[in-house]
Amino acid sequence: MFENESQARSCAADYFPPHAIDHAMAQLIPAIGIRPVTDDRIGGTRIDGAPDVPPHFEWPRADLSKHPKLAPYDLSPEELPEGPSPLWFLAQIDLAEAHRLGRIADQLPETGRLLFFFDHLAGAYLEGPEAVRVVWDQHDTSELAPANVPKELAERADHLTYPAKPSALFAGVTLPQRGSMCPETEPLFEQMDAGEHPLSEFEEEFDQFCEEDGAFVEPEWRHHQILGVPVPCQSDPRGYIDHATPEDWVNLLCYANVEDGEGEVYFLIRKKDLAVRDFSKVSAVYMQT
Repeated sequence: MFENESQARSCAADYFPPHAIDHAMAQLIPAIGIRPVTDDRIGGTRIDGAPDVPPHFEWPRADLSKHPKLAPYDLSPEELPEGPSPLWFLAQIDLAEAHRLGRIADQLPETGRLLFFFDHLAGAYLEGPEAVRVVWDQHDTSELAPANVPKELAERADHLTYPAKPSALFAGVTLPQRGSMCPETEPLFEQMDAGEHPLSEFEEEFDQFCEEDGAFVEPEWRHHQILGVPVPCQSDPRGYIDHATPEDWVNLLCYANVEDGEGEVYFLIRKKDLAVRDFSKVSAVYMQT
């Protein structure tokens, strides 16, 4: 992800002659990005750590101990305990901050925060809603306080409870990824391969441009993404849960594991569910290179 079109244009100059740069810029796709900052605040955007919650908040749990899809995997009783187990907290998104970016946030609720939870261990083997919870918290920030992370998470895998990373949102742009099979971008590559696009003679340069991350102080953060078209490390994550109509799903959040530099979790929601603010049916897909 680029932080803005100007940054993308500057990078494009390293790959394309002047007459082709505008054609490359025409492929930019708006999305919301996340970058690290130094100031943490109650109710603010944050990656990892713990969420800010109201009194009597119930930390999301899931009972995955007897899930049939996990049977073939060698998960120990500590990794997959009996009964409902707490999920790891991955992100807190300040929705008011998102809407200050403009129309790019139109699909999201205007107030409150989205809190994202995921089972780091079992979720790597499950594609769907079982290992994920998304909470839309609408309490005023004056009612919030940092949550206490359940001790069971440290008992399961202490190394997966990462320190808090104060963050900020920005209105960024992404580029299509060859091989992602996203229905929104596949026609571009079909036209390029058929020699029917102005960028056809620059296919190799375009592919290199799409992988550009040299302009970023924190390159691994470029994979955090809200909305837009997925930029997966494999193929379209929406296709893993809905092969027939992946375009019916929204990329609510791509969480990148910047702590280990490996692994992405895609939180996906149907457009119709997002429109009515029903976050109870969010699905997750884990990917890594």
